[in-house]
Amino acid sequence: MRDPDCILVRVGEQALKSEQVQKKWMAILLDNIRTELQMKKIKFSFEVNPNRVFIYSKERGKVKSVLKRVFGVTSYSECWKCHSGLDEIKLLSVDLAEHIKLTNKQSFAIRARRAGWHKFSSQTVAEEAGAAVKRVTNAKVNLRKPKKEIFIEVRSRNTYIFTKKINGLGGLPLGTGGDVGIKLRNNKDVLAAWLIMRRGCTLIADDKKPELLKKIRKWHVGKKIIIVKKLEDFEIKAMIVAGKISEKQKSSYCTKKTLILRPLDGLDTEEKSDLTRLIG
Repeated sequence: MRDPDCILVRVGEQALKSEQVQKKWMAILLDNIRTELQMKKIKFSFEVNPNRVFIYSKERGKVKSVLKRVFGVTSYSECWKCHSGLDEIKLLSVDLAEHIKLTNKQSFAIRARRAGWHKFSSQTVAEEAGAAVKRVTNAKVNLRKPKKEIFIEVRSRNTYIFTKKINGLGGLPLGTGGDVGIKLRNNKDVLAAWLIMRRGCTLIADDKKPELLKKIRKWHVGKKIIIVKKLEDFEIKAMIVAGKISEKQKSSYCTKKTLILRPLDGLDTEEKSDLTRLIG
């Protein structure tokens, strides 16, 4: 079977916003992905549908290594593409079932969804593709706990078929939440900064700990961290605090109008450990 045609990228929270905000945030997300891919010298092209981004590249492994570090990406999948006709969908579904070595000793399920206007429903797609796969493989249909799954996403002109969904970081695209200050002194500060970045905020940081800056830069994809010698000399509207802060410390770099963000306060020890392992 041929290699996958593209990578399907899904977004999360931004899809719940108004149409105007969706367009603005999608543009920011695309710019973040584009900037990192270009920096890595990866050749690619975009195709955008509502709440979906399709990335075409022969360097799919490198593209995936970038996507796993991009805030705002909920999940992504390597896809095979065909025209949105039932016959083409059935043929590609059968090819993919054989590609993943679906046998008569295994169970499977077809998960179909549709966007746009078509002469058939999502249920019809699932039934027709499922029947075709069953005829060729003699595998059993099990919609509750299948051994293998085939996902079919029918769009207006083209249909995208895949077998895996890889989880992304979720959250909001970096750059949708404004600038936030952080004094990087230890790994707790890195964790706190990461959580605020996940809400779309970009960082203003001092340069006291280059090794910590290096850790956080890995996740600050698509935007540059603003580096200053002293945060006290920069007008900070919001400040990230990982641990306890004394009134003296607070007054040294905060004003009465400075918003104090404490993202670690709501996490238990296990959640902090899981995120620490993810961030590295």
